[in-house]
Amino acid sequence: MTLDEVCRQQLKCISVAAVGANTRLLVALRTALIVTAAVFGAALGGCSDRAELTKASNDTPPAQSTRHVAPDETIRYRLSITVSVGSREIKASVVQEIGLSDSPLPVPLVPKKMIVSRRGEALLIDLGERGGLLVPMKTHATEYPYESLLPVSCGVRRGDRTLAQYAADLRATMHECEVSGDVFPMLVRIPDVNTPTLLQKVDRRRLSDAFGNDVALISATIELTNEPLSNVLVTTLPWVGQFETRELFELAVIAKPLTTHLYKYDFIKEHF
Repeated sequence: MTLDEVCRQQLKCISVAAVGANTRLLVALRTALIVTAAVFGAALGGCSDRAELTKASNDTPPAQSTRHVAPDETIRYRLSITVSVGSREIKASVVQEIGLSDSPLPVPLVPKKMIVSRRGEALLIDLGERGGLLVPMKTHATEYPYESLLPVSCGVRRGDRTLAQYAADLRATMHECEVSGDVFPMLVRIPDVNTPTLLQKVDRRRLSDAFGNDVALISATIELTNEPLSNVLVTTLPWVGQFETRELFELAVIAKPLTTHLYKYDFIKEHF
């Protein structure tokens, strides 16, 4: 056997011995990586349905599931929108709810993530002959999920607090908060509430482009409440209940060659 062959054989033995000595560590690391990938995959893929309270994709269809797990904490709030039409002011509101849960992870190396889910229905503002102004449960931007509407608008951050402490801080927000522009809901014009056609996504700062020169957004506020969840949308928009698939339609975006998707859970979500 040549010197070169002896060296290769020795190196092979050393490599095999090293792998055998570190088998347990490799298996543990592999398990942690698999679980981490699964967690992040679920968070990114289903943020419209059950989203983390961090920046996430806002245009991803929610994962459909027949399992309804009750959250650890629930916070109910009222979203109110006021619009001026000429000299008249029209105010409408909707009661929605978010649920907070810690995501259980069996691997100690991976920190727990807070899971935030929503329940409720979209808000429809009747502007008479101008049509309807729909406020779906979807933000105008892609960075934030709709579930961040309350905490971001009221300036409540979790930080390193426990879930119970964070929920208590949210409940302590007794004042009315102005809805933050970062998480402002999408606004949609419905020319005819009886049919889901010719729907347009509109700019909250330029409602006059879609509804007429004398139409403008005055305010959008959010506040805590103990009132029952709103349940009128299936009556005012009966066609919503006719859709069985998640995706309802594409919206024509004014002055932009883009389309925006809405899903059934952006209109009505009965369970967390």
